[in-house]
Amino acid sequence: MRLLGSLVTNIGQILGFLFAFIMASLAVGSMALLGAPGTAMLPLLFSAVAMFGWAWSQFSGNYNFTAYVTPDGIRVTSGLTATRAQTIAPNRIHGVTVRQPFLWRYFGWFKVEIIQAGFVSNAEDKVDHSILLPVGTRDEMLQALWMVYPDLGVDRPIDVINFGIEGEGAGFGFTTNPEQSKLFDPLVWRRRAIALTDVAILIRDGRLTRTFTVLPYGRLQSTKLIQGPWDRKRDLVNVTFNMVQARTNNAILHLDAQQGVAIHKEVSRLALLKRSKESPSEWAKRAFPAADREAGELFQERVPKEAPMTVADDSQASDTQAQVSQVRGAQESGENK
Repeated sequence: MRLLGSLVTNIGQILGFLFAFIMASLAVGSMALLGAPGTAMLPLLFSAVAMFGWAWSQFSGNYNFTAYVTPDGIRVTSGLTATRAQTIAPNRIHGVTVRQPFLWRYFGWFKVEIIQAGFVSNAEDKVDHSILLPVGTRDEMLQALWMVYPDLGVDRPIDVINFGIEGEGAGFGFTTNPEQSKLFDPLVWRRRAIALTDVAILIRDGRLTRTFTVLPYGRLQSTKLIQGPWDRKRDLVNVTFNMVQARTNNAILHLDAQQGVAIHKEVSRLALLKRSKESPSEWAKRAFPAADREAGELFQERVPKEAPMTVADDSQASDTQAQVSQVRGAQESGENK
């Protein structure tokens, strides 16, 4: 019932159902009242059928969803009309995003998605293999996140996760967007924030659909600074973290330019240092004994070895400003071409 409830309480899907109903009503009404030929109304009917068909595929594909620990990784099974099974090796998960659509807040539901490397589904496969938890309670969300990343590099991990999902403004090491960014993001500029621990990048975003993303440094392919002409006028910059098959929120937009360059430098440095991986055997030793523990007992609480970096200090100011100028100069050169 929770899965069905998650479909009918998702605003995007509510609008989709409404659109499908209107299309079907128009098609039937036009044929009955206006005498329109049936063939002329087929596109409207197909649109309605496609929308309802998509909703059915989501329900049937994620029905009876189960994720459990095996020696080889996280075993996922689901399906109503046909059962699909997949084992996700923990070292192939390159990032995790927790999502909470607006209406799900009243029920305490969350969705967990992953960036998975090295998996290619066939053309007939309609199941979304990026889903680690289609809809679950707070404890189930914390358990799913812990199975992948037991250590976030912070001393109060559950508080940080909750603040990353539901919080607003600065706190727990998060750097927020500056006030001049509200012209571009009037609804989310107070929510949008980034924190750097000594283990991973934490990104908070979204107003109607809240998102909280964890990107470990060791999985980054590269980082990129982007500054368009409107960003340049307001001294803002975008930082993108390039990942494998990234479908999660892997960018922080409209940061203060000086902060953005400092974050880019720090992430690039830490990405070179954090290449160590948890082997499958080490993961199994950690995950098996704790599979039945309460969510509040899972995460490792510790003080980060390095304090989270938020704002460049005065000693970095000149070097930071020079990099901002280089970004601007490169883009101006490209525009002139």
